[in-house]
Amino acid sequence: MNRFAGNLLALRSRDGAALIAGSDAAWSALGSGTGAAAWASRRDCLRLAIPTIERLGGGSVRCMIAEVFLPRGVAGAG
Repeated sequence: MNRFAGNLLALRSRDGAALIAGSDAAWSALGSGTGAAAWASRRDCLRLAIPTIERLGGGSVRCMIAEVFLPRGVAGAG
């Protein structure tokens, strides 16, 4: 949870590609000794610079993305 590392969010695009989104602060907080830190250099990692939102808004990437949890078979669900 340090520096918004708890706000990393796993996403899936409409074409099925897996992505992990997080802020620069979150990725930096992971450090090189964690398995998740390896994602930071991958092309399927969305590393976003949002220091103003984190500093003034108190939230991070996860707070900015609406999560939708629909069962399979419901319109829009994968």
